Amino acid sequence: MKILNKLIVLLLVLMTVITGCAQEPPAVNNADEQSPAEEQKPEEKPKKVKKITMAFLPNEASGGDIKENFKYLVTEVQNALGDGYEVGYTVADDYAAVATAILSGTAHLAWESGNTYATSHMRDENVIPIVSYGPQGKPDEAGYPAFIATHKDNAKDFEGLTEEKDKLEVLKGKSFAFVSPTSTSGSMVPSTTFYKHFGPEGTGDVETRAQLQTSGEFFSDVQYGQTHQVTVTLINEQKVYAGAYCCGYAEEMGAKDNFLILAQAFVPNGPLWLNKNYLTEEEIDKIQTHLVNLTPENAAEGFFDPEKGLFSAEDVDPNAHEKRFFAVDETYYDFLYEMNKVK
Repeated sequence: MKILNKLIVLLLVLMTVITGCAQEPPAVNNADEQSPAEEQKPEEKPKKVKKITMAFLPNEASGGDIKENFKYLVTEVQNALGDGYEVGYTVADDYAAVATAILSGTAHLAWESGNTYATSHMRDENVIPIVSYGPQGKPDEAGYPAFIATHKDNAKDFEGLTEEKDKLEVLKGKSFAFVSPTSTSGSMVPSTTFYKHFGPEGTGDVETRAQLQTSGEFFSDVQYGQTHQVTVTLINEQKVYAGAYCCGYAEEMGAKDNFLILAQAFVPNGPLWLNKNYLTEEEIDKIQTHLVNLTPENAAEGFFDPEKGLFSAEDVDPNAHEKRFFAVDETYYDFLYEMNKVK
């Protein structure tokens, strides 16, 4: 019996040893080490962002930065393109610098200056306009008038004359005031009108635009007011026989009732324009579609504001909330191309 008891005890001891040896070893702390799966996981690449630059003119800036009004346009172009794009801007030194930036691709979009667009398009047909703007988005109202006028005291010189050419022929040998040599509505447009009637394809009185802008050629004396207001004053005070100006300046200065309008031309508002060499068709379509569908309800707050909005950038515009973008193509500015073909 004693021997049996000893065997049982011995068997229990052996079983205890075997069970202890079969237990799992304590876990090793590998918190600072990555698992093979984690080590092989590829790093996420940063998303590519395409930078888009908008070019603005010096008169659209103040203190080295664009005016707050124009930042609304930058915001809406960003909204049009969405993620993957970063829309910024630059202030060019002058009109020529804007053209160079768009032609070379250092800027992708430019705002306004229809004539700068037109001359750039004539250098590269891939430079195109995509939208312009006007009351309720009506193209036939999206611009401003350029006038050639004289004082009403001279009305007797035009009695019985109904044709534009005949009225303007009276001005030959008289004194005339332009705004400045580079002003679109105050010089380029009116001198083109004269050239049409009195250039090589007209009466042949002049061969170049320069003759119309030089004293003693077509006009006896040529003056430059440098601003529309000064030119209006020169006409109103009869310091020149006739002159050119635009918009509502004569009315604003109380001179409208003293003026006799001899010729009038419609100057379309400038566009948002770009170079197709540097933007894709999809990108162009996104921007154009977004702007054409922009309203006070879906635009950035303040965009259509009469005091601080985009369309009030130069002055308070009580009708700014009625302005809308509309799509245009290069044919919309045919008038400006013809203007720039004058020698």
